[in-house]
Amino acid sequence: CGRRTFLASLMVASKYLQDRNYSNKAWAKISGLSIKEINANELVFLKLIDYSLFVSHETFMRWTALL
Repeated sequence: CGRRTFLASLMVASKYLQDRNYSNKAWAKISGLSIKEINANELVFLKLIDYSLFVSHETFMRWTALL
């Protein structure tokens, strides 16, 4: 589901970039999903991207040009 993928990417990006983060319990409350589903979605997303959170400048610029 696109909504869940977007939410998982937003959560992971926030955790990667910010020193202070919302807990998964807070994300569950905000999104209306259960904590179990939030945790599962985050794990699946991280596995899909092979836990590779760094985006090079060149890759970022290519995506920016596409958008």
